[in-house]
Amino acid sequence: MLVVLNTNVLLSAFLWRGKPFALIPPIESGRITPCFSKETLDEFERVLRRPKFKLRLKKVDLTVPLILKVIKDNGKLFELPKVKTSFVKEDPADDKFLLLS
Repeated sequence: MLVVLNTNVLLSAFLWRGKPFALIPPIESGRITPCFSKETLDEFERVLRRPKFKLRLKKVDLTVPLILKVIKDNGKLFELPKVKTSFVKEDPADDKFLLLS
């Protein structure tokens, strides 16, 4: 099953052990396939590299390269279409996630 996961959901899945953490085993087993674009993956990486997450990454014994490898190895890369309209007026930066669906 193809799924679009935004940055906040991915952060919660990898860095905290709450409900979104349940996404990791199905991703690793291939039961669900995260869909991403260069733009969404770049945003996720930028956020993961924020200083405020450095300690959290250590606590869960993960690194940014390892997390990105899990996503890339188990996900599917899509190229976003060129559009001139904004779908999310309040936060146009979120358009890239809608364009994946």
